[in-house]
Order: sequence, then C-alpha cells, then structure tokens
Amino acid sequence: MKKWLVVTCLSVFLVQCVSFQSEEKKPPVITSTMDREEAIDAAVTFGDETLEQVRRLLQKRKEQGKAGDELYHLIGKNFLLWPGFKLLNAVRLYQTLNHSEAHKLFAILVRSDRALGQQMGWRLATALPGPLMAKEIDRRLTEDLKEDTLSDDLFPEMAQAVASNGLRHAYTIVRKGLLTVHHPAFAEAMAALDSTRASEDFLEYLSLANPEELRQLSLVHVDLLTCSRILEHLASHPTSIANSKLEILFYYSVSRTTALSEGAKKVLARLMETDVSYLAFVFINLPTWAQMAYIEGTHQNYNATAGHFLGEVEKRSAQKEIIEEIQSVTR
Repeated sequence: MKKWLVVTCLSVFLVQCVSFQSEEKKPPVITSTMDREEAIDAAVTFGDETLEQVRRLLQKRKEQGKAGDELYHLIGKNFLLWPGFKLLNAVRLYQTLNHSEAHKLFAILVRSDRALGQQMGWRLATALPGPLMAKEIDRRLTEDLKEDTLSDDLFPEMAQAVASNGLRHAYTIVRKGLLTVHHPAFAEAMAALDSTRASEDFLEYLSLANPEELRQLSLVHVDLLTCSRILEHLASHPTSIANSKLEILFYYSVSRTTALSEGAKKVLARLMETDVSYLAFVFINLPTWAQMAYIEGTHQNYNATAGHFLGEVEKRSAQKEIIEEIQSVTR
C-alpha cells in the first residue's frame, strides 16, 4: 500500500513537472505593445517563428537601433552562460538589426574560451562584412600568427568570413585550413579569394590521397565533398598544364568513387584542349595499371577528345600492351 502511494505521488509530481515545463516552453504571444526587452528575451529563448515575429515588430516600431544596442550588451554579458540555442538565436536576431558595433561583438566572441562563441563570432563576420569587420578579422589572424595559435581559429566559419570580407592577403591561412581541416568551406573560400591561385594549390590537396586509396571506396586522407568541389572548380578554372602534380588527376579519373572519376575526367578533358601532347607525356609515365584502367574507362564515353588523346599516347608509348589496348578502343 505504501509502495503504491509513493509511486502514485511520484507519478503526479512528474506529470505536474511535465505540465509546468510544457507551459514554460510555450512561446508568448508577440503583441504590438510588448515591451522591447521582453520581446528580445522571447526571440532569444524560443527562436524560429517567435524570432521572426520579434524582428518584424522591431522593424515596424523602428526600434532596430535601440534593440541592436541592447542585444549587443546582452550577448556580451551572457554568451558564456547561455545554452547553445540561446546564443544561436541571439546572434541570428542581432544580424537582422542595426549593428554599428558588430566588429566589436565579433572581437568579444572570437576571443572567448567557448568554441561555439568563437564560431558565432566568425558567422557574424560572414553575415556583416565591412571595412571595420575586415580590420578586426585581420587583427585577430595577426594575433594568431604571432602567438602560434592559428589552429584555434581554423573553423570553416573563419574561411567563410575571410572570403566574405575579401581578405585576399589571408589566402595562405585559408589554404592551411584546407590542408589540415579538409572542410569544403576552405576550398570555396580559396576559390573566391583567388581562383587562379586556388586552381594550382588544389592539386596539392588532391595529392594527399595516394593512388591505392583512390582505388578503394573509402577515402582516408581527403574529404569526398571537398574533392568534388575542387574538381568542379578545376573544370571551369583549369590548372596550369605545367603543374608538377598533374598526374594525380589520372588517378582520380580511375577512382571507384563515381563522383571523383567523373569530375576528374571533365578536368582532364579541359586540359586536353590546352596541350594534349604534354598530357600524353605525363600519362605514359604512369604505372601500367593506371594507364590500362584509364584506357578501359574510355570505352563507355569515347569521343573525339578521348580519341585524339589516345592517339597521342599511342605515338609515344613503348609498351605493347598499352598500344594494343588503345587499338582495341579506337578501332
């Protein structure tokens, strides 16, 4: 009997707690007469539609400036204390308001000991670019270089912020991020900052994968999405035909991962238009298995460009089996 009573009382208590939490989590109704401080708190707490309603309310009442100042101080005071969702909502709302001191808020967030705070700082810099923000980003990266703490800021969001603010002199920092973090945001930022230079440097990243790895379905030393983005860029912004790592494209073209092989073939097709003879010279110095795999792969997508290239290879090759394989494709 006592046990039953305890269980019953506990059940009632839990139901009351759930009911209380449900009521507590219910967003308030956003009205035209709502106090600005209360409205901002609701937006930060509940986000989503509540945040959008508060944004429209502040815009209608022409209070974006005052709200921006208040939220600036609110974030600076609480960004280490708030749970993640509140910090996310606060930064999202701040980006929609008048933000004369956005660069100062960036400086506060990016120097915090909280990783999420740092990421939000970089996101803020991406969303609100400008001369003051660019200067503050440059100051932060300079500090990193002097103190050897650059690894602390190699977030994908950092790369996006650098590109958004057009900091071309920070290209080498973004390049380091690509080679160590492997996120596609770094490749995209490099392409945005200097598309020609990126085309040359991208082959260095592709070369992190060894030929044997590319024959497998799983990649270890490179990221699949990053490689796909790089190959897309190279298809429209070809690297120099004299790039010392050009041969890696042939290994990608025979990869068992379709996205990589198709992407590499498109890049090679563009390069063949530039100097098919030199490309044939690079090709005949590949291992026999790689040459055979590439030639066999032309069976399905044989065209005039492929035929011209194989003809150049046939003229230069000294390997009987390679010549015979080419003839079996071209005849």
